[in-house]
Amino acid sequence: MLNNKKVTIVLSFVIAICMWTYVVGETNPTVTKTFKDIPIKIKNEKILEEHGLAISEIEYETVSVTLKGTRNRMNKIMDTDISAFVDLEEAAKGENLLRVHIQCPSYMEFEDSSIQKVKVKVENLKTKEVDVTVKYEGTGNMDIKPITLSVAPEKVTVRGAESLVDSVVSAGGIIDAGVVREKVAMFNIVIKPLDKEGDEVAHVSVSQTMVTVEAQLTETKTVPIKAIIDNDNGAGMGRTYEMPENVVITGSSTALENIEYVECEPIDISNITESCRLPLKFILPEGISISDKSADSYVLNVYVENTDEKIFEYDSGDIRINGLAENLDAAIADTRIKVTVSGKESDLVSFDAGNISLSVNLEDIAEGRHKVNIIAGVDGAYRTVKVEPKTITVIISQEDSDNN
Repeated sequence: MLNNKKVTIVLSFVIAICMWTYVVGETNPTVTKTFKDIPIKIKNEKILEEHGLAISEIEYETVSVTLKGTRNRMNKIMDTDISAFVDLEEAAKGENLLRVHIQCPSYMEFEDSSIQKVKVKVENLKTKEVDVTVKYEGTGNMDIKPITLSVAPEKVTVRGAESLVDSVVSAGGIIDAGVVREKVAMFNIVIKPLDKEGDEVAHVSVSQTMVTVEAQLTETKTVPIKAIIDNDNGAGMGRTYEMPENVVITGSSTALENIEYVECEPIDISNITESCRLPLKFILPEGISISDKSADSYVLNVYVENTDEKIFEYDSGDIRINGLAENLDAAIADTRIKVTVSGKESDLVSFDAGNISLSVNLEDIAEGRHKVNIIAGVDGAYRTVKVEPKTITVIISQEDSDNN
């Protein structure tokens, strides 16, 4: 009888355990779950830097991690409770194949990961100084827009793998244009290393991630450009030039109100021997700047072409007489005249003696023997004309006189 009771107790206990296991298994079963896009972090980067090295490329940036555990606990886990990293302590210059370490809560069982090892490229460490740039987002009206008055600091140092640092052109930050007003204000912005396309360069650090920007909302105005150009066309060179007529300036409405034109520093092109582009250096009043939307177009284009010369000979019969009184006769002394014309080679190709007309002006000149200037009229493009001799003898007499 006693033995039957013991058997019954043991059997009941076993049944109770089975029932408890069944109930727990049904209400809080063991499940697996995959967490995607877990960032792969870098550990012991400082050790690389101590050896003058830096990471330039990592094969994968994220990993998927599968965990196993009870449903109740699994539902409480967030992506941030899981971490993945590669340890650079043993990395060397060149390409390294490094293990991806996974860390998860102790009450969870690590099941699997999509990546076990990654390739990590290591290069020489490099630093360089770059300018800080500011970009404004939301500049809808181009006539009223924000400008940067100052940035502190103006330059920062970037640090990282050599090839990555070489691709960095600036450290840039963004300001919402909608918060900038006409009254000058200060803004603290975060800056990042940027390439020439304006994209962030990964794995490059900046010596200072926060800068202070002084900005102001401004208007634009188009005014004429005034410039003094020294162009002494000597040394066998033909120089011509062209430049924009107007410039777009920005500033507060008060600062722009009385500005009617903008002057440039004088430019001397007399010694230039080849065609080129020279930037215009504007003399700007305080509070006025050049609009950046067209800043690159403000240049003086200088065109240089070698000069040539042609020499033509004439006699006194080729000289036309102008201005002689009706009752007078004029006789021009027999003389050979040489005319030298200089100009650009392209202009003188088709230039001939027919392009030049010689004359003398005898208006208000009385009877007698006179020396008068020879006047050369030139039809066509040229630079200089030289007449030799410059004067010629003319004898003026009465119409009925026997004198020649």
